Amino acid sequence: MGEYNNLDGVNDSVITELLVEIVLTFIFVLVVFGSTSENSGAINGGLYIGLALTMVHIVGINLTVPRSTLQSPSG
Repeated sequence: MGEYNNLDGVNDSVITELLVEIVLTFIFVLVVFGSTSENSGAINGGLYIGLALTMVHIVGINLTVPRSTLQSPSG
């Protein structure tokens, strides 16, 4: 049916998918450490962590899920 992934080159390489996962995990861990450090003073640390996790899932699923998983069944 239709294409769900606008970034056609990302799903072609396992190395690229691994790089995307490493970068997204680094961003998420950075947010967690920044939100929970003693010097942050952030009251909304849980909110920041939740938003970062949501962003990582949305971006990661769109970049690394195989297209056969996203296609609708024909019939």
